[in-house]
Amino acid sequence: MSRTWTIGPEAVGGEDAVALQRAYLDEVVTRYYGRPATREEVDEEFAGTSATELTPPRGLFLVARGGVDGANGEDREEQRRAGAPAGCAGVRLLGPRTAEPQAGELGIGELGAAELDAAELAALERKFAELAAPEPKLAEPEFAEFAAPELKLAEPEFAEFAEFATPELKIAEPKIAELTRVWVRPEARRGGLGSRLLTAAEHAAASLGAKAIRLDTRSDLVEARRLYARHGYAEIPPYKDDPYSEHFFEKRLG
Repeated sequence: MSRTWTIGPEAVGGEDAVALQRAYLDEVVTRYYGRPATREEVDEEFAGTSATELTPPRGLFLVARGGVDGANGEDREEQRRAGAPAGCAGVRLLGPRTAEPQAGELGIGELGAAELDAAELAALERKFAELAAPEPKLAEPEFAEFAAPELKLAEPEFAEFAEFATPELKIAEPKIAELTRVWVRPEARRGGLGSRLLTAAEHAAASLGAKAIRLDTRSDLVEARRLYARHGYAEIPPYKDDPYSEHFFEKRLG
């Protein structure tokens, strides 16, 4: 049987989203220390995550779910696996001048699945439906409602003062997004899901108004660095201080 994938935004504090992030952190910590990660180490890393940064309008958290073409009632195991969470990717806007993640107020442990309104989540899922496998469509920028509105220099009733408006008041710097927590379950690897998650994340960043997307990674994560290079990411100088980051990449969007 062949496998297809659906990729869409989900509440970062939802049960499946949390499970995926903890599994990602477990693997990253394990590879860093060369031994199995402890629960305390995973808890510590997870506690430092800001849910606000991965929630609209400042970010999005994408979850990939697997489906099995041709699955039927006779194949119970395949049916069970159909729709199971298989991977994830997060996108967050960086501060306009610091190139650092914007300060968050809530940790993921404090933000449950209910924080993302059901109707809002359904709308997000519909907009991401076209990114379902096998070939995600490169559609028009989505999630326009979450993009920061342009600064208006004069309300209609004050139109006579428009000549005194200064263009310098506009934020000239393009928005930059950061890619984070890109991960695929081991059993779902080597099937192109990583590339599809990356493509979906880039569209999510563009929908948030970003003109470029950045990321950082470690030297030992060779597979990730190869994936980014194949997708047009160029290595750049460090854009933030992080003792665990050794390589920094950027890709222009649009």
